[in-house]
Amino acid sequence: MKRAAPLLAVCLLLLIAANSGLDRRLAVGIYADEGTQFAIARSLMAGEMRYLAVKDSTLLFAKGPVFSLTLAIWWRISGTAGANLDALFLARSLVFLLHGLNLCLLYQIIRRRSANVFLAGTAALLWALFPLARLLNPLAFSYHCATTLVLLSWLFWCHAQKNRRNEDRWRYLAAFSFGGALLTDLVIWTLLPGFLVAFSRVRLRKGAKLWLIALSPTLSFVLLQLGISAEATQMDLQALGARISANAITVPWLILRTNLHNLILAAPWFPLCLLGVWVLPRQLRAECFGFVVIPLLWVASTVPIMGLAAYHLIPWLPWFALLAAALLVRVAMHTGRKQLTGSWLKALLMAFVAGLWLFSGPDDSYARVSVSPAEASAMVQFLQDRRKPEELVLASPALAWMLPGKAADFQMALAAEGKPSVHLPRDLPAERFAFDARFAAAQFAVLDDQLFRWALVRMPDLVGHIARIEADWRLVFQTPSLKVYQRASLP
Repeated sequence: MKRAAPLLAVCLLLLIAANSGLDRRLAVGIYADEGTQFAIARSLMAGEMRYLAVKDSTLLFAKGPVFSLTLAIWWRISGTAGANLDALFLARSLVFLLHGLNLCLLYQIIRRRSANVFLAGTAALLWALFPLARLLNPLAFSYHCATTLVLLSWLFWCHAQKNRRNEDRWRYLAAFSFGGALLTDLVIWTLLPGFLVAFSRVRLRKGAKLWLIALSPTLSFVLLQLGISAEATQMDLQALGARISANAITVPWLILRTNLHNLILAAPWFPLCLLGVWVLPRQLRAECFGFVVIPLLWVASTVPIMGLAAYHLIPWLPWFALLAAALLVRVAMHTGRKQLTGSWLKALLMAFVAGLWLFSGPDDSYARVSVSPAEASAMVQFLQDRRKPEELVLASPALAWMLPGKAADFQMALAAEGKPSVHLPRDLPAERFAFDARFAAAQFAVLDDQLFRWALVRMPDLVGHIARIEADWRLVFQTPSLKVYQRASLP
């Protein structure tokens, strides 16, 4: 029975995960990040490295190839072209499977590190039930794939500490898995302090070898990119470095203060999670500082982490679940040592902590920028019937990836005209574009809420173009969440 208990716990977690929000009716158009990954995966299926109109390299958008390549392979195995709602559902199904795997990995890691099955099961259960996780886990972000690789690396490291005979082999696997996570998304580089703590526990020579293994996937990819398109790769690395440097010197303490203030107000469970550091088992406490406290402060000083930007917290959700579980387990242990009379206060405290965690849902920002699958499908079908394949359509990335033929993001149109945008330099050479992406070349434009709530606010040069589209172009298709305009005549 004791051996069957972990298996039963895993089965229970998978059943809970199966009810965690995966739904064929999930809205599209919530995030540009999803559309970015889908568009890159589609280009990989066609044998090229391209993101909508920009070709030769995707480093400019801080996107590594691991998740996009995994998604392209998944689509190929599933027999979809990667350009419809079936592809969207398959992508989110892949992430759903990763989430189920992540729950099992977290359970196994905590059980091995603390020898506390109750703590491991509580942490995995809280992660599965957490409202923010239930919202974000079905969405196809590269952060989920990165979390899987980080948890695998952590589990391999646990095996190395338990299995002295094959210790080096498990450590090398841990380093390589973490190296794969680094090549998934830029935010994972903030977890380096955690692995610095782990690698520092081995001898200097072995530690250097582990770092070489961890960095080898990234170095190999960059060298491969330099061999294929050296000029584009160098330009993207310089632009990415300049953007990171600019973020690092533009009052990071002010951004950090704003982020933490908003996080505490919107998520009262957050300070309680931080208190959980002090009640963790000693084996997990140092790792928690390396993987949670320092990296989270680093991320919070550079990018927003609340509202629509809460997806930046995905790699930390298992750690938050562990900290909340540690608090609950500590309260439960102290309550159980006394008679029921006199322990009601602690029971209420336990219910309060659990309530903050389980009922601190996200705001409605997600609903305000989403497009229903029926609307998206109708829009795609309309454009397929009305436009020629060579005619350019401008749309938000969350929708543009579904469009066959020439499709580009609005900021790509700005960059093609030499104007500043959020992610693209204004001096991006014309040869980096797979086709003419200027506003003057566009025949159709899809305007959705994401465009008005994000793009127009972040890119003032876009305001005039959108005003001219609404004034001079013909409105040819409309749903509650989007409008399609067609140029009235050639420019």
